[in-house]
Amino acid sequence: KVWASHPRLLRHLRRFRSHSAPEHVLFRYVAAAEEAKCCAAALARLACHVGAWVALLPEAEITGSQGNGPLSPAAVLLRLLRRLEALETEASPWLLGVLRLVEGRVRGRLRGSSLPKPEAQLLSELGSRVSRCRRLAGSGMEDDT
Repeated sequence: KVWASHPRLLRHLRRFRSHSAPEHVLFRYVAAAEEAKCCAAALARLACHVGAWVALLPEAEITGSQGNGPLSPAAVLLRLLRRLEALETEASPWLLGVLRLVEGRVRGRLRGSSLPKPEAQLLSELGSRVSRCRRLAGSGMEDDT
């Protein structure tokens, strides 16, 4: 609960939700992540931002496309985590905290109502990737309730 109400994460959520074209924001994040010279620290920072959106947006918005674009926050986070894993990057404490929130959100969404197959597959893969990132970092983070 402490992480979910952290002012920095709430600020990232507010900025994303208030943007006039959220699909452009998602495209910018994907483009930045796919740059050859994008370093691991920058990728981790991007993943923290997008992870905050996935963790804190209303459930219907995490896998749905934003605006007129085909990307969703969950799909962008999955791409960022794949890239971080390919670079064998160790997750920072910030990223681990955000991923913990994402993991809970994904679990809850998968347990909830029956989801369309593409959404269930996306969330399942995202959940697996998040769990792997946290395990690789040796995260034994205690519950901050």
